[in-house]
Amino acid sequence: MTHYGQLLGDVSDDAAAGHSAEHAADWPVHESDGSVYHYTDIKDLKGILDSGHIWGTHVAYLNDSQEFSYGVEAICAMIARYGEHVKASGQAELRSSAILSVCNNVLRAQELIEDDFGPFVACFSMSGDDLSQWRGYANGGFAIQFDSQILKESVKQTTLPTQLPIAESAPVPELHPVEYLPERQSARVARLIDDHIDELVHAVGDDTVSGIHPAQQRLVRRIIPLAASMKHKKFLGEAEQRLISHTSETFYSTS
Repeated sequence: MTHYGQLLGDVSDDAAAGHSAEHAADWPVHESDGSVYHYTDIKDLKGILDSGHIWGTHVAYLNDSQEFSYGVEAICAMIARYGEHVKASGQAELRSSAILSVCNNVLRAQELIEDDFGPFVACFSMSGDDLSQWRGYANGGFAIQFDSQILKESVKQTTLPTQLPIAESAPVPELHPVEYLPERQSARVARLIDDHIDELVHAVGDDTVSGIHPAQQRLVRRIIPLAASMKHKKFLGEAEQRLISHTSETFYSTS
């Protein structure tokens, strides 16, 4: 089997501690003390401890290969509904067109991402003793407890150039809470559009730029990690947080 991954960063000794699935009942669940947990088997635990590194998985090679597609498709549907709402409310046609035109460029970004490029994610949970994650991810292994603040500070990345249709260099990896509830997902998308609406309207009437307008590039750049941190509400119990990175570099390893 081939795995696509990216080295996200170093993990300090203070950031991580392993807990066995066999002794899960012997230690408390920390859901609000700043801890996050990474469920994994003994092989991957040894790899993390030996190397001091966290590796991210390409979104197309997560356990559920449709996860990222779900996020992109949900966002496009939300953008379309928002655009139609703006149109129905009697606001300027140009404003509605600016919103609706974003979807094609989000889908174009998705095609590039699924072909080869990031984002890459490392998955954590705020729950240290979740039965579905013991079964699905640990394989009789461990939940590694991390101090989320130390984890954020210890993550390092060499920023690489990207061929995605987004302006600016790739950001340093960040922890993003996964959003499961449709109404909250819609609210986050609406806030993003509102943040960018003025420059999106300007882009509709700008004939000087060929290809994707920089204003739309900036919005797509923010939509990509949002899409990678959205899941169906049936997974709500996982209380997941994702360390998300984006680069055009791909690493291959076989097993």
